[in-house]
Amino acid sequence: MKKHFPNPFVLFALFVILAFSSCNKPDTDANPNFSLTELLTSSAWKIIYCSEAGNDRSSNFEGYTFSFLTSGKMIASTATENSMGSWTNENSASILNISISGNSPMPYLNKNWRVTSTENSTIILQNDNSGSITEIHFIKN
Repeated sequence: MKKHFPNPFVLFALFVILAFSSCNKPDTDANPNFSLTELLTSSAWKIIYCSEAGNDRSSNFEGYTFSFLTSGKMIASTATENSMGSWTNENSASILNISISGNSPMPYLNKNWRVTSTENSTIILQNDNSGSITEIHFIKN
C-alpha cells in the first residue's frame, strides 16, 4: 500500500495563509488621532513629573487634576480653583497643542508638545523649542 503525503509546498502555503488571515490590523487609518484622543478623554490626569533643562518642576503641579474633554476644552482644577483651556492633537497624534489660562504654573503648559510615549495610564510629552528639553509625564488620576 502506497502512502500519499501532501506536497510540502502546499502545506507551507496553507500555513502562511492561515497565519496571516488571523491577524487583524486595527482600523486607525480613518482617524489617526483616535487613540490619543480616546486616551486623553478616558480619565482625569495628573502631572507626576515635570523637568525643564534637568530641573525638577514637578512640585509646581501638585494638587492639580487635568481633564481633557472631547469638545477640545481642557480644565485644570484644584480644591480652590479651576483654569480653563483647550487642546488639539495633530500630525497623526504625535503633537499635542495645549493652551490654558490661569495662575502659575498653567501658562508653562502653553506649548506644542511632542508625544513621545502613550500607554494605558501614562502620557509622556516633550518640548525642545526653547533650546532645552522640557518633559512632562501625565498619569491617570
